[in-house]
Amino acid sequence: MWHTTHLTVLTVLLIAAGLSTVVTYVAARRRSAPADLPGTGIPLLDAAFLAGGPGRVVDTVLVRMHQEGRVIVSRSGLVTVTSNTAYDEVEAALLVAAGDLRQRDLPGLRRAVMTSDAVQRIGDRLAAHGLMLDPALLRRARSARRLLWLVVLAIPVSTVVGSILAAGRP
Repeated sequence: MWHTTHLTVLTVLLIAAGLSTVVTYVAARRRSAPADLPGTGIPLLDAAFLAGGPGRVVDTVLVRMHQEGRVIVSRSGLVTVTSNTAYDEVEAALLVAAGDLRQRDLPGLRRAVMTSDAVQRIGDRLAAHGLMLDPALLRRARSARRLLWLVVLAIPVSTVVGSILAAGRP
C-alpha cells in the first residue's frame, strides 16, 4: 500500500517539476522581434552591453573618458577622475562610484558601475526590444531546473527509505 502511494506522489512531483522546467525554459528562450530601433543602428553602450554585458559597458565608458582626458587609469589599477563632467547616465554612475576622493580601485569601480541602475536600465531596454533574453525568466528557468533535479534525486532516496520501513514491518 505504502509503495503505491509513495510512487504515485513521486511521479506526480516529477511530472509537475518537468512541466514547470519545460514551460519556463520555453518562455525564457522566446525572443520577440526587435522593435523600435533606429534604422542606423544602436547606441554605443547598447552595443557594448550586447557584446559583453555590463562589464563591457563600464570598460567602454572608461576608455571613452580616458581618451577624452577625463579619467586616468594607473598601472596599479587606480582610477582617478580628472573632470566631473558626465555626458550620460553611466558616466554619472561612474563619477558617483569614484566617491568624494575622485579615486577608486578599478575592480571596485567596475563592480559598482556594473550594478548601477543606469547600466541595468540598458539591459532592461534591450530585453524590452527583444534583443536579449529576460534575466528574470532565466533565473526562474534555473530554479525550475534545480527543482527538477531535486525531485529526481528524491526518488531513489525515498525508495530506499520506503524499503527500509517496509522491511521493518512483520
